[in-house]
Amino acid sequence: MISIIIPVYNRGSLLPETLDSIINQTYQAWECIIVDDGSTDNTEEIIEFYAKKDSRIQFHKRPDYKQKGANACRNYGFELSKGEFIQFFDSDDIMHAKHLEKKQKVLEKNKNVHFCICQTQNFEGLFSEKKLKESSVNTITGDIYEDYILGRCSILMITPTWRREVLMNSTLFDETLLQSQDLELYSRILLKFKNIEIIPENLIYVRRNNDSITTLKGKLNIHLESYLEVKKRVLMQSPNNLKINSALIKMILGIFRYKLANKEYSDCKKCLAFIGTYSSDRSLKFKYFLLKINFFYQVFKTLGRGDTRFKSLLKLK
Repeated sequence: MISIIIPVYNRGSLLPETLDSIINQTYQAWECIIVDDGSTDNTEEIIEFYAKKDSRIQFHKRPDYKQKGANACRNYGFELSKGEFIQFFDSDDIMHAKHLEKKQKVLEKNKNVHFCICQTQNFEGLFSEKKLKESSVNTITGDIYEDYILGRCSILMITPTWRREVLMNSTLFDETLLQSQDLELYSRILLKFKNIEIIPENLIYVRRNNDSITTLKGKLNIHLESYLEVKKRVLMQSPNNLKINSALIKMILGIFRYKLANKEYSDCKKCLAFIGTYSSDRSLKFKYFLLKINFFYQVFKTLGRGDTRFKSLLKLK
């Protein structure tokens, strides 16, 4: 059996599409555990309707002793699950009808595979094949851990179907994190469990430009403390990998420029302090560029500007 675990909060308008796509799976041996995080809309009524319609759908509320948030809901859902395979999913995304069938066949055929992933395709608004946009492209060039961190292999929260024993032998989601919790968990798992199978088909459709933990009213919604904490943990896991260090530092500089464009100067300062502390590059060239970035940051801050026209001055060459 495959256990599908879905945290939900105020998704009454979108949840029916997701649940219909699960009910319509060609592979039928599944349970769907939905954990509500305290919704105030009609989410509860929607879930109860579907639970009466299909007994494989379970409705649970996050216990009061659990911290609020999707991470706690996922952890609680895993505690309740009984499946040999685990599929985390989101309450606004869509499964292709053969999604579970193709994943199950891979995991049953290849007992040494720790998890399998598929390609994903984006869409906006109500689901329609006519609205489908770009697809993900996943490649493995060597070590899956490095490929994942560097973005060569995209593993979203909802992409993998895991063997239960892999998650049983790992500490699950950090419930204190508000963002990047999938990167934090999956990077830890991929240090130990590296056998992956990629199905080269679009089997999950991801709803974009919808308010979520990372997007709010069409704009990035960055919880900087959590974002930087996760980057720090990844860097500490691989302190001697210069490629990973350089890539993550450049990602943080991207966030720095975004924050500067929005004149969020205190967050800019936190990004620069992080880079100065955790970069493993201590060359004279790096120090020069970091000094230059700090200088122009102070200039823009003094002038009260957030221009992006001069972003070339705020990059590592």
